[in-house]
Amino acid sequence: MAIVASATIAILPQIVFADGPGDEAGERPAQADGSGDEGGSLSRRPFQFALITDMPYNSGEVAQLDNLISEVNSERSLSFVLHGGDVKSGSSVCSSELLQARFDQFQKFNLPFIYTPGDNEWTDCHREAAGRFNPIERLAKVREIFYPRIGFSTGRRPQRLVPDGRNKGAIQEVSGLPV
Repeated sequence: MAIVASATIAILPQIVFADGPGDEAGERPAQADGSGDEGGSLSRRPFQFALITDMPYNSGEVAQLDNLISEVNSERSLSFVLHGGDVKSGSSVCSSELLQARFDQFQKFNLPFIYTPGDNEWTDCHREAAGRFNPIERLAKVREIFYPRIGFSTGRRPQRLVPDGRNKGAIQEVSGLPV
């Protein structure tokens, strides 16, 4: 089954990943260099995930997203959901209430939900139509709302996430905010 809604979501087939999804929250997954795996070998399992991006942009798409969430929740072959950012349009107001409403909606996913911020959620917030917010303050608010438990995904089945150790400090270097 392939779910496609105007290039907003796609199920990506059979990606092989080092110690991928399915590890229980709290277990220590193997690292790309083999550390964390007692035998030193990597577990390679194929998996599928849903990719969503640029949605919902407006109130009309909120109901569409609810339908999409139901469809994704019924798909048994998926391991997790990834959102590529832009949960609002660049000209809609960057209010904390809107960000919280989007987060709450994404928590309806039965699978682990992994979100990466888009430019509309913070860098575009300086625009007059978006409320003339300070983008760095908005990024801090996005982090506060969308990452309530550092090191874990969200959704109804949170999963432990392991950052790429090769880029330690990169987030702080870019944003100037503590990680």
